[in-house]
Amino acid sequence: MKLLDHAFSWVHKIKQRYAAAKDYSFANFPSGRLVTDENREIADSWTAVTGRTQQLVRDFPPFASAVSNLIAYRAGSGFRFQSMARLPDGSPDRAGSRAIEEAFALWSQSADAAGVMSFPELQQLWVRQQLETGDALFQRIITPEGRLKLKPLNAANLSSGMAKTKNPVFMGIEYDRDTMKRINYWFMPVNTADEMGGYASTTPVAIPADRILHGFDSKSPDQMRGISPFASAILLCSMVKDFMQAELSTQQIHSKFTAFVTTPSVGAGGQWNKADTDALMKGYSEQIKYGTMEFLRPGQTVTLSNVQRSAAAVKDFIEIVLRMVGATTGCPYQLVAENYIGLNYTVTRSSMNSFKQRLKTNHSSMESRLLRPVFEEWLDMEVMSGRLNLPHYYSRRESYLRHRWIAPGMESVDPLKDVKAAQLAVKSGFMSPQEFIMESGRDPDMVIDELREWKQQLKDSDIEELWNQALELDSIQDETNSDTGEDDAPAKTK
Repeated sequence: MKLLDHAFSWVHKIKQRYAAAKDYSFANFPSGRLVTDENREIADSWTAVTGRTQQLVRDFPPFASAVSNLIAYRAGSGFRFQSMARLPDGSPDRAGSRAIEEAFALWSQSADAAGVMSFPELQQLWVRQQLETGDALFQRIITPEGRLKLKPLNAANLSSGMAKTKNPVFMGIEYDRDTMKRINYWFMPVNTADEMGGYASTTPVAIPADRILHGFDSKSPDQMRGISPFASAILLCSMVKDFMQAELSTQQIHSKFTAFVTTPSVGAGGQWNKADTDALMKGYSEQIKYGTMEFLRPGQTVTLSNVQRSAAAVKDFIEIVLRMVGATTGCPYQLVAENYIGLNYTVTRSSMNSFKQRLKTNHSSMESRLLRPVFEEWLDMEVMSGRLNLPHYYSRRESYLRHRWIAPGMESVDPLKDVKAAQLAVKSGFMSPQEFIMESGRDPDMVIDELREWKQQLKDSDIEELWNQALELDSIQDETNSDTGEDDAPAKTK
């Protein structure tokens, strides 16, 4: 009876499943994964997904456009660093903040261990690595002079084979079985400067995990490695690539004359024999060219093929696919397709607002996994080496470490509308001027310094009074002009 009761209970639980999890005889739905192991799935798919993604980025323009735009908005020209050091009484330490910012700006120009890339360029590479491979990997190196340097690493060189350790190693990452804490990253050393290329050694080298900065999109607990966000669009885009190539080939064929020559039946007593007819037909298939006139034998006709192919169907299909690429990567369709026809202020603003919300997640992850650890170790090394003199640093370390990163700004869709909205928000107390400046990617302190310098230049040039009169005139005109309202009409295109 107990066995029968268990069977009835199991059947009852199946009936209570989500509708999307049930099997339907009339639809070819996949049954889903039996084992939901994210790490195993990534391990089995990483090489193929990464290779196909990188190939599509190089060969498929929409993928290249999506990657370029996401790098521009996630990293841009680099996050702006702003020190927020505090004095013991809690007031801003202006002198300390300025010294830290100037020293960090100088270090950022040569942050790469190879001496090639600046820190903003390394941030762009970090984003590209995450998009194309799913894993962004940097090694923190301390030079003999006590300077912090960053060395980009290739995730493809992570190796689990021949790792000399008793701990488990998964996809090149050694970890503690009980806590899942990462211990070492095992890399195959590759000498890229060697003309022959390839591996310089068959034995992987261990790099301590605390010297590795690893950025990836976590989808499950205990996930060890990442996967490209383009993974779900690869198959479809690959078919689109083949479809576009087939369409181009078909259009090339039908742009030429394709003719069918009809001759009378060849039988006993006919005018020509079969050999002569075959030779004649071959001549027509090879000799009909542009701008020529052919003379036919009596009874023969030539019919040119007229294949009608709908360009609109191709356009609609490509648009659907590009929208799916945008949904997969979080990049708006108009940025992927580079298509801005028919857009108005309201639609564009709504799309970009949604994009901004996605960017906040990416910026937060980049700050916690790359920017903040780099700054904290850099500041410690600068003070320890004596290159930066900060009074009572070790007793006030937390106050000196206070800082923030200003994410790359986004160009305004309509600057006049956005500035007026910001003025109203600041006047009503819902926004500070600093917040609006940082949304545009600028440093408020830098803006104040630039305004102070500009006013001093005007004063030194004896045109300060003329400048103030011009500003007053503009203010009067703004107050007298009527507001035209939002222009929601689609943009006209030539």
